[in-house]
Amino acid sequence: MKWLIWRQHRADAALMSAVLALTALVLVPNSLAMHRLFTTSGVEECLRTLRSGCQSPFLQDIADGYQPYINSVAPFLLALPVAAGLFLGAPLLAREYEQGTWQLAWSQSVPRTRWLAAKLLAMGAGVALTSSALSWLATWWFSADARVKGRLDMAFSVQGPAFPSHALFAFAAGALAGAVVRRTLPAMALTLAVYLAVRVPVETRLRMRLLPPVQVTLDPTSPDVRAAQPGPQDRVLGHGLIAPDGRRLSQVEADTLAAGMPRDAWPGYLHRNGLRDWYEYQPGDRFWALQAMEAGLFLALTAVLLTVLVTRIRRRPI
Repeated sequence: MKWLIWRQHRADAALMSAVLALTALVLVPNSLAMHRLFTTSGVEECLRTLRSGCQSPFLQDIADGYQPYINSVAPFLLALPVAAGLFLGAPLLAREYEQGTWQLAWSQSVPRTRWLAAKLLAMGAGVALTSSALSWLATWWFSADARVKGRLDMAFSVQGPAFPSHALFAFAAGALAGAVVRRTLPAMALTLAVYLAVRVPVETRLRMRLLPPVQVTLDPTSPDVRAAQPGPQDRVLGHGLIAPDGRRLSQVEADTLAAGMPRDAWPGYLHRNGLRDWYEYQPGDRFWALQAMEAGLFLALTAVLLTVLVTRIRRRPI
């Protein structure tokens, strides 16, 4: 059975190896250069005074020389988990049904549950190992830039344990879709729909709410107001003005108050009228905690999908 699984999926293994090798070929030399620049540009001193408006040549070099790589590579990495579901998960069983090989496999001495477990384990392990290696590369690649800008942005999804959990979820969704519709192309379409239906709400609504955001209210005339504001590594979720009665002003109301007022007079006006700035944000040092929680969520969903898949295969008559 091991030999048969290898024969069936050796092209998939070669594809995963090629993606990993090509990604490393691009990221490794680029990351070495970026880390070398980080070390020699004096950005460490800048990080200690960044809240006060310090500027470093590193920031401009990142914007000019490395931001195009970040803007192009990050979307490529973001697409890889769903690609695992479309091109590895969906055909896993759908191809067996289309070609009729499932009848031969289920009529042999090997129980169908063991046959399914072997296929899932072989391909799932490949997806997990490849995506984990890619995640490690991406985490290392982004680390220099992240020390200045933080990790709670678009790059969050391609770093840490969240990335392989997304890939495993997409793979499990594809495998279940193939077992349900039994045709490769419809299974791929269903996989994409399921993946986006889960991934988009998690990324846009749930991710930064997995832990309660920090909320601060600041007097704009306070001498330490700049130090109390969210830093460049934090993810600001909301910002505005709050009235003395605790009501948050809308953006239209804030713009109306600020219209025609000199910039240097604005803090004093807010102080005299009892208005305060409010911020709602996720601190940058919660990156790994948020990563672990999101990975746990997707792994739990993966376990549910695989349980449904195994139950369906076990109960399906030959």
